[in-house]
Amino acid sequence: MASHRNSPPLTIITQLLSISFFLLIHSPSPATALPATNNDAPSSLVDKVCQKTTLSSYNDCVAALALDPKSSSATDAKALAKIALKLAVSNSTSSEKYIDEMAKNEGSSPGLKSALEYCVLQYQSVVILSFRSALNEVDDDPLTANYDAKFASDGAYYCGEKLKSGGFQSHDVDSIRTRNNYVTIYSDIGFTVTNMIS
Repeated sequence: MASHRNSPPLTIITQLLSISFFLLIHSPSPATALPATNNDAPSSLVDKVCQKTTLSSYNDCVAALALDPKSSSATDAKALAKIALKLAVSNSTSSEKYIDEMAKNEGSSPGLKSALEYCVLQYQSVVILSFRSALNEVDDDPLTANYDAKFASDGAYYCGEKLKSGGFQSHDVDSIRTRNNYVTIYSDIGFTVTNMIS
């Protein structure tokens, strides 16, 4: 039987197909994506908060809060802050698990694996921890909750910078960029709404 001298390109193609398939089956599902805004107008409180966000679009803000139907009936900033921060914790925890699964994929290159592990650490030690702290502080210390909600986005930013500095192509990390964007949206909402607590 003749050996194939061109087998390394075949190996590379096989690896690329394996990684592409993994990313396809593990891409953000509709359950983790922000829904399109429906035809119902947001409550006046949600409208007021989303008009004041600076890092996320109005529509992204409304869609993110719409993931919990209770947001439309929140009567004050403190109640809406709790809803938004619970959504932030849930979304970030799901994202951390997703990135961790990617990092454990044997098809990931050593460089990508290292960057993904860094992202997992950022999600665990900055993003999720900050959102949880903000949620716990809403009642007693809204100013600290405000700071923690804003600080949460730093973990997603550093994750994104690590991926960018590694030169990873968009097909490798688009789903993580999307999840980092969710952190920015929830951080912006959390910062804005906790700033409105009197």
